[in-house]
Amino acid sequence: MSFNHAARPSAGLIRAAAWSAYGSGIASIFGIAFLLAFFVLGAPTGRLNDIAVIVQYSMMLPIPFGLFQILRPYHPNLSLAALLIGIPGMLAVVILQILLVTDILPFANQIVPVVLAFLLVLVWFIVNGFSGRTSEKLPAGMLLHVLAGLYIGYPFWAFSVGRRLRSY
Repeated sequence: MSFNHAARPSAGLIRAAAWSAYGSGIASIFGIAFLLAFFVLGAPTGRLNDIAVIVQYSMMLPIPFGLFQILRPYHPNLSLAALLIGIPGMLAVVILQILLVTDILPFANQIVPVVLAFLLVLVWFIVNGFSGRTSEKLPAGMLLHVLAGLYIGYPFWAFSVGRRLRSY
């Protein structure tokens, strides 16, 4: 598959990805707070975290397309691989979390597939971290990309990427 490296990324898509980064970052703040309350206080907020993850990952979906358009001229194959890993991973997280929240799939049956889906998304963060760092289009520190993929650093990553996308 060949790409036109001179093609300018769609301004509308980049803008949507930027605002999606901000929105998903806000949703993840709530999700992290609910998760911490669940583990630290024993509060019954696990389901609220699951709902926040659905919102966060649904809002994340435009981001891989925006990053693909920006990173494609620098790393065409790597950016395509990231897109083809990230979108299925994000969709799988959303679907599995919806099945959990609606009690269609019990936690014991959901946990392994959702962890595998989260790992796909982590790979997406790492591949984009490498591509973005070498092209200077994303935050330079790989640690931020890894922490974002592990959930706890996602708000910082999302706001940083949102700012970068808005200035693109």
